[in-house]
Amino acid sequence: MANLKQSTLAKILTILSIVMVAICFLGTLTVSALNARLNTAFKQEYELYSCCEQYRSASEFLIREVRAYAVTGEKAYYDAYLKEKKTDMRRESSISKMYEIGLYEDEIAMIEEIVATGEQLAIIEEDSAALAKNGDTNAASIYIYCDEYEEYMAKLSTQLDTFEESLSARMQERIVYDQNWIAFSDTLTYIALVVTFAIQIVLMLFVLRQLISPILKIEAKMLAF
Repeated sequence: MANLKQSTLAKILTILSIVMVAICFLGTLTVSALNARLNTAFKQEYELYSCCEQYRSASEFLIREVRAYAVTGEKAYYDAYLKEKKTDMRRESSISKMYEIGLYEDEIAMIEEIVATGEQLAIIEEDSAALAKNGDTNAASIYIYCDEYEEYMAKLSTQLDTFEESLSARMQERIVYDQNWIAFSDTLTYIALVVTFAIQIVLMLFVLRQLISPILKIEAKMLAF
């Protein structure tokens, strides 16, 4: 009866050991997958932020060039403005890239508002450029430095800041979520390893007892003779 109980216990410990090894294996795979996803999240956060900064840089360039054209009337400034707007199109490419990476509905709404503000700036810029083209740089300068244009500039800057903050908050939430799961998986794997090690010790002692005990009994009988 005792041997049966010991045999059953050994089987249970063996099965438990296999389960613990499986948990370790799955835990390792989970951590590996989460680390890969975390690296992707870091990469996406950087790319989205870079796209946003590219949009900001392009907008500031357009403002700077059209204002220089309004004040000086030099065609080189307007050519640079048109090149950015119609050829380089960094704003459009940055938005396209952000859509490729992936945006939530509220972020898409923010992008649409940013584009709408940019279009309002463009209307004033084209009107100012038309005045400068006709040689009226004084009127062009007044127009491009008007309060309405300044308000749209400030609005665009605020919208871009808000968008960047939204992206950062969203990506950080995802990163923290993955990091928590990595910590949980690491802890679970560590516990499984400790339990597996303990089971192996118990099994080793059990086997030694099963092997050594009969030998000691035989030895005792032999000495009795």
